[in-house]
Amino acid sequence: MHFLGVVTPSGSVTARQLSRAHCVDNTDEVVLEPLGSPAPPNLHTPPYLTVSPEVLYHKLTPNDKFLVLASDGLWEWLDPDTVVRLVYDHTIGTMTLLPYQPKSGSSLKQVLLDLQERKQGEKSHKKPIDENCATHIIRHALGGVSGGESKQYERLIDILQVPPGRARNYRDDISVIVIHFNEKYLEEAESPAVSAEPVEMQAK
Repeated sequence: MHFLGVVTPSGSVTARQLSRAHCVDNTDEVVLEPLGSPAPPNLHTPPYLTVSPEVLYHKLTPNDKFLVLASDGLWEWLDPDTVVRLVYDHTIGTMTLLPYQPKSGSSLKQVLLDLQERKQGEKSHKKPIDENCATHIIRHALGGVSGGESKQYERLIDILQVPPGRARNYRDDISVIVIHFNEKYLEEAESPAVSAEPVEMQAK
């Protein structure tokens, strides 16, 4: 499934869904047998397969910060809002480790806001353990997001020590890709002074 991380005017970050889950957990696709288990989805009437993709277009704006693409194994452990928050916190934490460079043309007010955000990241102990954002998500998915760092690592080790043959009974395969957008490019593309083609994203 695909989720877009969007920063709202209030400064909070939310998850915007860009694709739909195709599984028996989706109530729109489940066909219940009278005396048995759920039947495979989309078997109401022929044709059972279609070549028509499910496509969604979304025009990117400066408020769109990143895109998370992940297999269903991740969403069995974490909900979309938690994943988006983890990415956002990791981004802020990574930012505090780098020297501050104000953007070209930034006002003093914007510089102050940037520095306050960096300070908030340092105070909230969001400095990342993982250099890679996708690794950060998977570690929290398997180790949990509560109980402190030591407890999280204890749960992570327990999950990873399960033999491959039995691991399928405890977790599905997890693949995660995080794409961070170029904010400067999106701001320029949205500016009336720039005659650029609309920036769109297509999800299938």
